[in-house]
Amino acid sequence: MNAATQAPQRSALDTAQALDFTQWWQRAAELVELPAEDAPGEMSLAGVGLALLLKRLQALPRPCRALLLAMACLANPTQAQWLQAEVGLHVGQLTAADLGPEVFQVLVGLLATFHTNPSN
Repeated sequence: MNAATQAPQRSALDTAQALDFTQWWQRAAELVELPAEDAPGEMSLAGVGLALLLKRLQALPRPCRALLLAMACLANPTQAQWLQAEVGLHVGQLTAADLGPEVFQVLVGLLATFHTNPSN
């Protein structure tokens, strides 16, 4: 088996299981240049939060824009569909190649460790 056909030793999902949601959130915040101490609850779309988010989304390259959009959707699940339509980007449309290895790994980590029910 040559190197081109050899399977990778670790996948993004393998790494996702080693960290919890808070750690993935902090890594994601660093990639999109948000304060790492900001929790998902602080990413509200109420008031000026939406305007700041839309401005921040415009300033980021597409992979980081997709990551920030995913973070905003996780923090505001009832408004996720509306937000994705407003931005004109749906995270589900992007492939790993679109996102790049680092952003893809963090996105998978966030999604793999996110629980909508706080008791999980």
